Amino acid sequence: MFNFQSESQYFVPMLQVLVTLGLVPIISYLRYLYLAKAFACPAFPAAKPAIAKHTNNSLKVFMPLTFACLAFGIAVAWQAQSNQSELFNWDNQAGLMVLFFIAALPILYIALKQKQLYAILLQYTDTIRTASLKPIKWYQLLSPSLVLAVVAAQLLFVSTVFYFKQHPFPGFAGYANLLGALLLNGVFITTLFTIYRSNQFKAIKLPEHRQAIKSKLLDVNLVIWLVALLNLSLTLWISGTQWVEYKLLVQSLYLQFVIVTMAYTLTLPASVIKAADQP
Repeated sequence: MFNFQSESQYFVPMLQVLVTLGLVPIISYLRYLYLAKAFACPAFPAAKPAIAKHTNNSLKVFMPLTFACLAFGIAVAWQAQSNQSELFNWDNQAGLMVLFFIAALPILYIALKQKQLYAILLQYTDTIRTASLKPIKWYQLLSPSLVLAVVAAQLLFVSTVFYFKQHPFPGFAGYANLLGALLLNGVFITTLFTIYRSNQFKAIKLPEHRQAIKSKLLDVNLVIWLVALLNLSLTLWISGTQWVEYKLLVQSLYLQFVIVTMAYTLTLPASVIKAADQP
């Protein structure tokens, strides 16, 4: 008979490895090439040789890096399954976090190469820039519905902590959970501010396009923030109920979501891509 609790500790890590170390990096690189060919080359014809050289050089590093990370992840998950042990002969939850950080390496590499691509485009950009007649405030770039959802998730988490303070379970950290949420909030607020103040997209001429890119990045980070808070609440409820066997699956799905969303931030809004084909 299939036992979810005993079997999930083996198929969940392998699923995470295949998705985050195999599928997502390859799709991310293909999207990076699409960005170079569908946006950069049409918008900056003079930069085509430099763009081609840049993308070819990036492939020489990306493929070995991705293959090495994927092979390592499969070996770790397979070893745990073969020996009927936890990841790294240590702990499954901590092991999933290690695999998550390894999966982030190819995505961060693509992000670095994309930043370098914008730097190349900037060299072929006219010195005369266009600017919005009325400066856009930071709150105008945020989705009101997402902001409200994040606030609601904050209240839900605080309520969850207070509930389990009255009905504690073994291992419950009490109000220290609120400190963890404050640290999480600080990270996301800093990230949002950094995106708003970023000059990475100076190579993009029209201000409305630069604003569209920043608005997309801000909204994506709000979504990650929202899901992170919901994941914290869900983790507490799972730990405090009879659903503990689903804890590993929930953690893995959350980490997969973060990797997929990180990769999604590397794409440009469709309006910016389409505008590049227009004379």
